[in-house]
Amino acid sequence: DKGPKYIRLDRTGEPLVYNKKQLSKQDIKNGFSILKKDRELYIIATGRMVWTGLEAASKLKRKKINVGVIDLFKIKPFNSRRLLKILDGPKFVVSLEEHFVNCGIGSILAQLLALQGKSPAFKCIGIPNRFCRRYGSREYLYKFNKIDTESVVKQIKQWVKDKK
Repeated sequence: DKGPKYIRLDRTGEPLVYNKKQLSKQDIKNGFSILKKDRELYIIATGRMVWTGLEAASKLKRKKINVGVIDLFKIKPFNSRRLLKILDGPKFVVSLEEHFVNCGIGSILAQLLALQGKSPAFKCIGIPNRFCRRYGSREYLYKFNKIDTESVVKQIKQWVKDKK
């Protein structure tokens, strides 16, 4: 594929999500990988939020909410047909990103689901579309913007309860 490319690297290092055996050639071609399968709810995340999604899924399981996690590591292009097949089953889909909720993967997924007539309940979790006049550590800013693991668990738990 010719043309410009963009790679976003974090200088602090990321928690290990993959080993060489987990990421297949098909995953790379699709632009996403299913890290944890489920039929009720999927969290679709990118970047560092994938780890947050995995932690949230583990905590939600203890609360009797089963959650699958998909790492959408290639935002454009990704195999939307394949992703839509996966999202045809679950009742709930959550996008999780370290980005504004407007114009991020949440917007991409909402449009994709709407245009295809898919009907899982959908929720975007990310940074509110406003300027943050705070500074501090990543952990502090995650908590402030409610994208830390505990806040994500709380939001999903309440949202699922409200939708049932």
